Amino acid sequence: MKTNKTYTFAVPCSYVYEIGAESEEQARKILCEKGGLDIDGELLLEDDAYRKADFIKLNRRSTKAEKSKMQVIAYYESKNNNYAERVAEFVNEELYNVCIKVLEKDAESHNMILTESIEESEK
Repeated sequence: MKTNKTYTFAVPCSYVYEIGAESEEQARKILCEKGGLDIDGELLLEDDAYRKADFIKLNRRSTKAEKSKMQVIAYYESKNNNYAERVAEFVNEELYNVCIKVLEKDAESHNMILTESIEESEK
């Protein structure tokens, strides 16, 4: 059965990080500066995490041709807009939408905001 609709959900999860440091304060500083970017954490999902998923939005399914032509570039931008750092590339908007809440939370932990641009891929 083909459909032109897709439904986007955010699944609640947590990350656990082990950070070597001389104090909790130092470890928190390292986590805030490098967590999610330079330090890998372990993904934790509760057994019923998928049942607790939040519905985000209904999307029109892109055609194969449309998907191959677009990509989303995510940036963390300073709140005063004088600095932006490219943090991720997504092959399509649907995949980006799945990750938005996690990216926004991570950007906020770095005192930044999430911005994005949609670009035509070179394919």
